[in-house]
Amino acid sequence: MTSQQVGHPTYRSSALVMNRVLREASAGHPSVRLLDLRGQLCNDDECPEVLAGTRVYDPTDHPTKPARARLANWALNEMFAKDGA
Repeated sequence: MTSQQVGHPTYRSSALVMNRVLREASAGHPSVRLLDLRGQLCNDDECPEVLAGTRVYDPTDHPTKPARARLANWALNEMFAKDGA
């Protein structure tokens, strides 16, 4: 899974490196599927605190229970999706 922490000043540089390494590693292995966490929780500009009326992050910057449920459904669908689906 990629990190959504690229917007956080303290973690930005390490999150960018981690995301790059994960993308490169998954690109080199056709059987590996990259779960783009940032792509699920963020838009092109930022990682919003509230999305569709639901708080996305708790006070520790981790996904809230509703956000985790969304991520779990998405991750399961991605893991079991057929290539090209």
